[in-house]
Amino acid sequence: MLPRFLAAILFCSILGCSHVLRMSTRVDQSVLPPTAQELVEKPEQKNVLWWKAFRDGDAAMKKKDRRTACGHFRVLAANREFPLFELATLRAYEACTDTAQLTPTDSLSTEAQTWFEETSVRARLNHSAELPFEAKVRLAWDQARLEKNERKREHYLGDALSIAEKSGDKALLEAAQNKLWNNSPRLKPKPEKKDLPAVVRDLRRWREFRAAVQLERKRLKDRTLT
Repeated sequence: MLPRFLAAILFCSILGCSHVLRMSTRVDQSVLPPTAQELVEKPEQKNVLWWKAFRDGDAAMKKKDRRTACGHFRVLAANREFPLFELATLRAYEACTDTAQLTPTDSLSTEAQTWFEETSVRARLNHSAELPFEAKVRLAWDQARLEKNERKREHYLGDALSIAEKSGDKALLEAAQNKLWNNSPRLKPKPEKKDLPAVVRDLRRWREFRAAVQLERKRLKDRTLT
């Protein structure tokens, strides 16, 4: 879904708005966040109601008042006229316990899943117990991809491997193993000759210097490993 001039430039970068966009003829002015004047003079105008609902929902989430947040985001998610109804759907999954009436997250557009990736991850995490094995593995991969901390990233990839092992799906297990070993070559149980330089680098990266030196000496000593 999303486009419509990229949902009015992501509802003016999530509820803000620049003068340039308001002057654009490509944007439907009725779907832009309200001006200060509109907030005062037109409280029942649709974009004013959208703005207030989204802001109130976001404020409630920050206060950990999920019930109130759920109510606001659920209403916006059901309104296809709201430019960011797909984001509102993800926020509703993040906030709500009962999601039976919400659009399934896998039915949302690829564009929305890409633009709102972190929200998508939080939304799925809130209902991770209900996900099938493959979806749980992909959620862990997404967490790893978004994570900047190396230790946490490796932890998520390890979780994905553990879930894949329980699934009984050989293809999923192989994919999970490869993702973990590509990220952390030192964890590969039986690395091939061509993998050893990467294993040494990974050991150094994790400050396992003694193991790195021992493996490097063995590699250089045994000409058959080069």
